[in-house]
Amino acid sequence: MIASTFLVLPALAIVGIATAVASLVGGLAISRSNRKAQKEQNKADREFTEYMYNMERQDAQKDWERQNAYNSPEEQMNRLRQAGLNPNLVYGKGADNTAMAIRSVNHQKFNQEAPKSDSNAIMHAIDSAGSQLSNGAVFSPFTSV
Repeated sequence: MIASTFLVLPALAIVGIATAVASLVGGLAISRSNRKAQKEQNKADREFTEYMYNMERQDAQKDWERQNAYNSPEEQMNRLRQAGLNPNLVYGKGADNTAMAIRSVNHQKFNQEAPKSDSNAIMHAIDSAGSQLSNGAVFSPFTSV
């Protein structure tokens, strides 16, 4: 009886140390994995945001060019003629048929969160296993099953 008690106590200490080491290693591995995933996600976010900005900027440039073409004096005179008005009489006070101002680029930042490992659940499982082992779930050749 005394010999088995001496063997169980070191086994419990070993289980406790193993649990602590596993928690530390697991936490470091999860932290590293999360950092890597976040770094990749940040890069994807930057690339997408830059792509969307460039696309919106090109669209705004095309809109500006179309607006300038529409508002040119020649086009204003043509529209007045097509409406059956004398452009020389109307144009003296200015034409009211110009296009509105174009929109400015207002890109939205794409912000997707990187997937993360649930370190709390993993640590809980490790702690639970360690406590089960320390509460008598240790199997040794001296105990009967």
